[in-house]
Amino acid sequence: MDADIRERIFLELTRLFKEDAVQFDKAITARTERDDINDIIKSNLLGKKALAELKLSIDIPIEITKLCIELAEISDYVFDNAFQGARGDSQVALSGAVAGIAGCLSIV
Repeated sequence: MDADIRERIFLELTRLFKEDAVQFDKAITARTERDDINDIIKSNLLGKKALAELKLSIDIPIEITKLCIELAEISDYVFDNAFQGARGDSQVALSGAVAGIAGCLSIV
C-alpha cells in the first residue's frame, strides 16, 4: 500500500496538480482572447476554443477525484485493520481524501 501511494498515487497527483494550473491558465487565456475581440466570427471561434480548453480543465479534477477515492479506500482499510491506538492518523488521511473529492466535485 505504502509503495503504491508513494510511487503511483502521489506522483500522479503531483503531475495532475501541475497540469491543472497550466490547463486552467490556457482556458483563462482563451476566454480573455475571446472577450477582447470585436469580430463576431472570430469571437465565436475563440469561444469554441475556450470551451474546449475548459473541458480539458474539468477532466483533470475528475482524475484527481479518482485518485482521492483510492486514498480514501486505503485509509479506510488502515483505520479498520491497523493498530487501534493510532487510528487518528488514518482518520486524518481519510478526511483529507474526502476533502479532495469534495473540492474537485465542487468545481466540476
